[in-house]
Amino acid sequence: MGKDKKPWEQPIYEDESGGSRSQKRKKKNENSAFISILVILLLAIALVLVYMFNLSTKQTLAPKDDEIIINKEAKSKPKDAEEEKKAKAEEEKKAKAEEEKKAKAEEEKKAKAEEEKKAKAEEEKKAKAKEEKKAKAEEEKKAKAEEEKKAKAEEEEQAKATEEEQAKAAEEEQAKAAEEEQQKAAEEQAKAAEEEQAKLVEEQQKAAEQAAEEQAKAEKEAADQAAKQAETQAKEQAKAEKEAAKQAEEAAKQAEEAAKNAEKEAADQAAQQAAQQAEQAAQQGGSHVIQPGDTVYSLARKNGMTVEEFRAANGIGTDNGLTVGQQVNFN
Repeated sequence: MGKDKKPWEQPIYEDESGGSRSQKRKKKNENSAFISILVILLLAIALVLVYMFNLSTKQTLAPKDDEIIINKEAKSKPKDAEEEKKAKAEEEKKAKAEEEKKAKAEEEKKAKAEEEKKAKAEEEKKAKAKEEKKAKAEEEKKAKAEEEKKAKAEEEEQAKATEEEQAKAAEEEQAKAAEEEQQKAAEEQAKAAEEEQAKLVEEQQKAAEQAAEEQAKAEKEAADQAAKQAETQAKEQAKAEKEAAKQAEEAAKQAEEAAKNAEKEAADQAAQQAAQQAEQAAQQGGSHVIQPGDTVYSLARKNGMTVEEFRAANGIGTDNGLTVGQQVNFN
């Protein structure tokens, strides 16, 4: 009950029977007015009864015609006139007192009705003021709740904005940290690549030096073996081997210098050039420098030799293989 009414139209209080205080007060006022009217009617009846009693008393006290006739002889006319005047004055006085009493009762009745009306108006005014006060309190409460709701919404919005800013700052910081980490990793990779490349160049230089030394040694051994096997060509072969050794030394020096000052490609090129020069020198002396892909079988077959003859001519056992840069003979 009262759910569809406005706050100022809501009853002040509703009891279990569904009635409000204002309705109860109204009913009570109606009962009071009824009682007041009933009291006034009773007073009016009482006044009428008093008036009738007074009239009956006057009639009883008034002298009868027979008594007046009898007493006429005993009393004188002046005395009768005086008594009559006195009685008349008494009656007028009584009537006046009765009228004053009646007027006073009317005034009291009117004053009482006026007071009751005033009290009723005052009570209605108080009830209305109380209802207005309650409606105003409800409106203030509603306005306060609305303001609190609005303030809460603003706080939530501000908190949300703060969270978004913090999240954005965290993302930026995370992105910056990731970028720094990537940059650091790239620098480390670049540094590792440089170290690896330098290490590879150094290993290539060492390999080139070792190949040059082994090639020089192999050429020298090949030259000695060729001198023993071909006595008739000892001088020419010795001369050729000497020239080949000289060329090999020069090529080794060139390869060493190129390996020290160049990267992988320069070192490979220098080693290849040295190997080609050594191959040329070896070919002039009836020998060959092992290249990648050469096998005992392919070399023996290419030069019209059996595998056993090739191994025996170069002192290669069955458990040993060929080494790139190694010099072999076909004589």
